[in-house]
Amino acid sequence: MRNPGRAEIARAIPPGSRRLRSQPEALLALPADPALTELRADYAHHITEVWRRLVRSARWADMTVVCPREQLAAELGISVSTWKRCRRWIEAHGYLGCVVAGSTPELDATRTSPALIEADAVNTAAVYVLTMPREKRALPPPPPVTPVTGPPTRLPKGAGVDPAPAKQDCGPRSRAGSLPAMAGQMRKGPGQGITDGWCAHLAAVFIAAGWTPADLLWAINHDPDGARHRSRLDRVKHPAAWLRARLALWLEPGQEHLPWKRRRPLLARSLQRAVDRQQLRAGQQARRDRMAAAAANWTDPAGPAAAIRERHGWRKP
Repeated sequence: MRNPGRAEIARAIPPGSRRLRSQPEALLALPADPALTELRADYAHHITEVWRRLVRSARWADMTVVCPREQLAAELGISVSTWKRCRRWIEAHGYLGCVVAGSTPELDATRTSPALIEADAVNTAAVYVLTMPREKRALPPPPPVTPVTGPPTRLPKGAGVDPAPAKQDCGPRSRAGSLPAMAGQMRKGPGQGITDGWCAHLAAVFIAAGWTPADLLWAINHDPDGARHRSRLDRVKHPAAWLRARLALWLEPGQEHLPWKRRRPLLARSLQRAVDRQQLRAGQQARRDRMAAAAANWTDPAGPAAAIRERHGWRKP
């Protein structure tokens, strides 16, 4: 297979994108796209793994990559249809351009005359160029149609102001400690696809203990000692098991043999902070009481000092 020329690579770059300059830049380009956060966790994971595989196989000179789809799918453990779906998403968002399309003689023979197909023709893999969207810059505001020649005239009160839109009734809002509010915190990050049944099962013990959604989100992201979890979230394959393992750290030890719904959680972070504030106020009050008692027992040393001087015949300096 021939190597594509510069002109072919330039024509394959999607509109509004530019060719990537290095492998480190390519590895950081697509994972930082905010559009990935709107996808399902497993779909976003497949897209990221496909992108890393393409970047690792790219030529540094022109950032082109040749990778047969069957080989790529076998290495990543995905199907060919999953590879096609990930490739379409990457192309649609301006990160990939097709320089030379692949060909399969067996399929080409069904679309044209078999006499035009060479007998020794072999399958050829497609050639892609790795790109990234250019940063969009805000355009300056257009000049006014009529130039301002004097101070503006004051409008009457209420003129030129759009009336306030009618408040739409979106239904009752969830209570702070209700199951929908708790489920909203559990469905962030890798847990965005967790079912209602798993949410109810995992959050039941914490709701019964008086936890708030903020306490639950803190427990998902932190250890009981306050240290933040450092594990990568893009490799979570089982969101329910991942969420259960993190919340299990906040259950009292020694109850592993009990069912989940019968275990007791630790003190919530908000309750811990309330207890700490109460203990701090109690310590401050005790200190003020000690200072007041010490001030009440204090006596002026002028009287005893005068008696000692008179007894010894000393003169006051």
